[in-house]
Amino acid sequence: MKYDELTADDIRRLNEFVHLCLPRDEAMVICPWLRRLEESEALVRALWHDDSEWIVLRDVRAGLERVIAEQEGDPRLGMTRARALILGDWLWRMDQSKALVPFLSEDGSEQNVLWTLEVWLEHEMVFEIGGAVQQWRPFRSGVLAGLRGSGQSRSSRSDH
Repeated sequence: MKYDELTADDIRRLNEFVHLCLPRDEAMVICPWLRRLEESEALVRALWHDDSEWIVLRDVRAGLERVIAEQEGDPRLGMTRARALILGDWLWRMDQSKALVPFLSEDGSEQNVLWTLEVWLEHEMVFEIGGAVQQWRPFRSGVLAGLRGSGQSRSSRSDH
């Protein structure tokens, strides 16, 4: 399938920041859960399609932990629209494949937070999900190359 090239406006928009706001109690649930997923080498093939997904989830978790430690109230975390698309793609794929089901608690707390994230993404990323997402795959390759070029990868996990 041939994709249209991204325009300068598309790239500018994908580099804009959006702000994730989660209720504090949900952030307190999802952070340790994400850390367990990150640290499990056995889950690498099941959960991470490529390094960009692991990097984005790690950064979301680390950012939320930092904001929780530094501030009271509900944490607010900034990320680029490009990273939000990677997060959304991962959440959608995990939902479709049911790959996370074995790792979710029976009380549904993690699933509720994942649904909150999906709703936030749908609301915040209407343009990208509706139209530009068709052009995302070629741009995503550039994002991945940029993330890899920054020296961040699963193999360099020195931040836990």
